Amino acid sequence: MAGGRPSGEKTRCGGLWTEARFKSFIKGNLRAATRKWAPIQQCRKNAHRARGVYECAGCHQYVPPTIYDEDKKKRVKNICVDHIVPVVDPDLGFTSWDEVIEGLFCELDNLQLLCLKCHTEKGVDEVAARSESKANRVLWPREESSYRNMKSRCYNPNSTGYEYYGGKGIKVCDRWLESFQNFYEDMGDRPLDTSLDRIDVRGDYNKDNCRWASPIEQARNTTANNFIEHDGLILCIQEWGEKLGIKPSSISTRLRRGWSVSESLMVEEREVPHRGRLSVEDIEDLVSAIEGGVTQTTYGKYIGMHSSQVSRIYDKFKGKIDEE
Repeated sequence: MAGGRPSGEKTRCGGLWTEARFKSFIKGNLRAATRKWAPIQQCRKNAHRARGVYECAGCHQYVPPTIYDEDKKKRVKNICVDHIVPVVDPDLGFTSWDEVIEGLFCELDNLQLLCLKCHTEKGVDEVAARSESKANRVLWPREESSYRNMKSRCYNPNSTGYEYYGGKGIKVCDRWLESFQNFYEDMGDRPLDTSLDRIDVRGDYNKDNCRWASPIEQARNTTANNFIEHDGLILCIQEWGEKLGIKPSSISTRLRRGWSVSESLMVEEREVPHRGRLSVEDIEDLVSAIEGGVTQTTYGKYIGMHSSQVSRIYDKFKGKIDEE
């Protein structure tokens, strides 16, 4: 055994250790370890209705714990504690052993007791979904990857970035959750060098709110960007700068200084009440306004001057004007 896994000849099974056989071996032993897991025992107790009778959560029929199998000529288990959410997601497939262990040793709310018939039918459906997902990965690799990552971001707490999607309540619409084909019909082929992007970053994943976007378009469409609405058009500062030929930093500075949106987006600089030296009347107005309760920052925005400069003028001339 090298690196923690069996290697070479496996005499007991008469074959070699393959990746699939290794996973099956580990998963089988993990399932055996769950038999004494407290939530599984509690699930069995909750489904117990009478001596030798349990209620199936699938068909809601009362069933015995064992039945006689005519083919095998012996009694077999007729009830099974099942995971409502599969341990291995049919769409995502195997991701890591950490997720498998977390899925197996889950809490009571993800467990149900099924009869043999319901459990078999559920297993067949999961195998069919897994096969369909594999086929989609072969036929539409880029689109299926986007679909798989979208679902993982929204519903898998262990997924990278989950806190920004599922953790914030972002969901996938029911139509897309139903099947990959519905997603592909709505979005079409994924162009090269693009990825799935939500137009409204606070909205859910659905046909009306999604597009294939380039990395630049995605970078501009994030909650970190400041969006400005002007003349019925909503763009981020970077896009307004490119559209109007203004440095984005200039737009940000103007907004920070209290300029209106229309003034901030003007190519020509707005006229300010004062530039350069202030007249005696201007200084008297400044001192009177500040003594009257106007803040230095507010008055500075009014005359187009930084608050620190207003402060220096006020400190310098306050006493002289009072003496006059």
